[in-house]
Amino acid sequence: MKAPLVAFLAAVGLGFRRYFTFRGRAARTDFWWWVLFGVLVSFSSIGLDQLVGVQVRDSGLVSSIAYFALLLPTITYSVRRWHDLGHTGWWTLMSLIPCAGGIAELLWLTKPGDELPNRFGPPTTTAASRGLSRAKPSA
Repeated sequence: MKAPLVAFLAAVGLGFRRYFTFRGRAARTDFWWWVLFGVLVSFSSIGLDQLVGVQVRDSGLVSSIAYFALLLPTITYSVRRWHDLGHTGWWTLMSLIPCAGGIAELLWLTKPGDELPNRFGPPTTTAASRGLSRAKPSA
């Protein structure tokens, strides 16, 4: 049952390798693995803040650092995910519309990406499938 762990780690690695990359496309599964990673980091950092007890204004020091460390790669992943759907990355700003914008973006980003090349590049494969195809077979 290694496949989900491999997919998760590959998607997280891809998020950090493409930290500043707004071009190209992001596979749906990679994007949602990244979202899960962000949620796990968020809850973990809040827990650490409770243990350490260091506050920066209204939030903890650890969660503030985690938030700012993951902000840009989350934005770039979202932009590439919109590209996979054939839309400009500016659609990421939809999430700034209170309530409805975040829900609409959430629903939209669950859709499968374009199966054919679009103006943002060729169809994507998941980070896990790229990683598994390069992995050496185990004996």
